[in-house]
Amino acid sequence: MVDTTSSFFHFNDTPTYSSELLDLLIKTLKQNANHLKTEISVQLGEGFQSVTRPWALVLAKEPDIFQDIVKNRVMSIHTRRIPPEERFWLNSIQVCRVENIHQLRAIICALHMKETNQEAHHIIQWIEREKDGQPPNMIVVVDLLDYLVNRQDKLNDPLRYLYIDGNELCRALSVLVEVCVYETKVGRMHWEKALGFEINHFTELLITDKDCLPSLHQITKDYSPFVKDGIQKLHQILNYYIDKLYI
Repeated sequence: MVDTTSSFFHFNDTPTYSSELLDLLIKTLKQNANHLKTEISVQLGEGFQSVTRPWALVLAKEPDIFQDIVKNRVMSIHTRRIPPEERFWLNSIQVCRVENIHQLRAIICALHMKETNQEAHHIIQWIEREKDGQPPNMIVVVDLLDYLVNRQDKLNDPLRYLYIDGNELCRALSVLVEVCVYETKVGRMHWEKALGFEINHFTELLITDKDCLPSLHQITKDYSPFVKDGIQKLHQILNYYIDKLYI
């Protein structure tokens, strides 16, 4: 797998947030591509490496902002001295709008489906059409914790993480972890069936947070025991599902 210290990334709520997230995705995709390189794949040439290039499925509540950053980055390739191959990586990022936690669960469950002659889920159709059935190498959930705040009037509250049910977070993470394990197996079978040899496909889970949950090192003596326990509990859940159970 890709050598990452964690699959939970915290960002500050700044104008550069979307751009920083895009840089992280491209960097991770490139790491995945290097990980997939073998002596056989190098011998098969650039065409083969292009077909097997990793791609990311990004699930976000406000995808328009992120998509605008991608479009601006594509345009800058023509106006600035940015390597043209950067466009390949930008095209390897598929953004999907997810408005609430129920839609998130539905989309993740849909990834277990296979397209049939009946009407298929649009994500499944897109994967079959654009990626020839190749599962994503990354599933990215943008601002997962904000989906789980159980009071809408607290979404802009600095302490909104206190309104996250730990059991709901466990359920969401267990579904995400399970589908990544499933897509890893499907991806390896997909390429072995097509090529006759195994490619070490791996579907990585990335969870991002934008100024919702404070990091552990931000806890000071000014925090009340209740707030401190709430922060530590959420970090323990994230650490278990992402860094221990998944790896």
